[in-house]
Amino acid sequence: MKSTVNNPCRAVCSLNEDGICTGCGRTQQERNDWIFSSDTEQQAIVERSKIRLKVIKDAAQQSGPSESA
Repeated sequence: MKSTVNNPCRAVCSLNEDGICTGCGRTQQERNDWIFSSDTEQQAIVERSKIRLKVIKDAAQQSGPSESA
């Protein structure tokens, strides 16, 4: 049966130093497991990834642009 949960992939696949994709917010393991996960598991992944992306965005805003001399 086809999943009813939209894949959060944004085709911006780049893992940060914590192993989180900066495009979708999923871990490498979550990305690998996506097609094998149930709708319930996929929805949980989406919710966790939204939180991770917010943390990444907030951290980037706090660090601000690099100052150059």
